[in-house]
Amino acid sequence: MTERARIHRQWRWWSAPKTGRRIAREEFEALPLHGRAALAEAIHRWTKGQALPHEVKALADSGGLFELRVQVGHDPFRAVFFKDTTVHSVCVLAVYMNQQKLPKADKDLAIRRMRQWKGAGR
Repeated sequence: MTERARIHRQWRWWSAPKTGRRIAREEFEALPLHGRAALAEAIHRWTKGQALPHEVKALADSGGLFELRVQVGHDPFRAVFFKDTTVHSVCVLAVYMNQQKLPKADKDLAIRRMRQWKGAGR
């Protein structure tokens, strides 16, 4: 068995500190079905260490955020996450994008959510 086949990560969804609502999961569920399906497959590959090279991109100047990127036809979708531990990845934002670069407001929101998660010591 190869080293790559042994990778197993857990995917978590960011939740609001006071209410515990899994808002990132709600954003994911609000995406069109074809976007959810493609992202779900990419998330599964990520957790098994089998993500395709073009699917994962580090976000510059973000303090450790990554994008999981998929495209269905002309529709691009993103799951923005960070590596909380060597095993846990936390999705802080799931969006449909109509441009190549993550909008600054979305990036700032993702950074804020990551800091809240880490600040809460989860």
